[in-house]
Amino acid sequence: ESWLRLRIVCSDFRNLDFVIWCSEESAVSCVKDLLEVLETKAHTKINYSARLVRQLNANTTEDSKHLAGTKSRPYGVYDFETEFKRQKALGSKHWRVTNINEDYGLCETYPSKLMVPSSSRDSLLQETAKYRSKSRLPVLTWYDSTTGASISRCAQPKVGLSRNNSEADQAHVSNIRLTAATESAPSPSEGNTPGTWKEGKAGQDEG
Repeated sequence: ESWLRLRIVCSDFRNLDFVIWCSEESAVSCVKDLLEVLETKAHTKINYSARLVRQLNANTTEDSKHLAGTKSRPYGVYDFETEFKRQKALGSKHWRVTNINEDYGLCETYPSKLMVPSSSRDSLLQETAKYRSKSRLPVLTWYDSTTGASISRCAQPKVGLSRNNSEADQAHVSNIRLTAATESAPSPSEGNTPGTWKEGKAGQDEG
């Protein structure tokens, strides 16, 4: 018998290491059984690394084919809708999908679809992007549907020596903060007061 090491990198920054004692012939089966147990307990689908898939592809058994995935998505490649459905952000009253970056004209280093607070309009997002380095405005990357906690990524604000600020950016960040509520709590439009921003002098723009 020999041993193999399996590391699982979690979305909350924890790393789980498993040392499995098994024969070389049963290695793939051992990994498969372990991952199936973990997926059942976590109620989610594990995305296998390309390295693991390459190792398993060396074995032509049905077990390795199962872990390799389908031909269309062989390595569990990131998919926007699948990921946010898994997190239950897609369909939440607090978050929405925007196609404002569909042609990558807003931010060339961001995906074409972005998850943002429901109370942040596209006009607000455009102004917010102007205030962030490389137009990398705050967008959702991780969401806990139970507590409403979230993690949003963004670049540094363009404060500069003159200490510039942006009302649009402040309103958008405030909208993100207001999403930190459970699904049973009122949405921003039903009870909470979203961050406000005046577009020119035309009046108030939600979020």
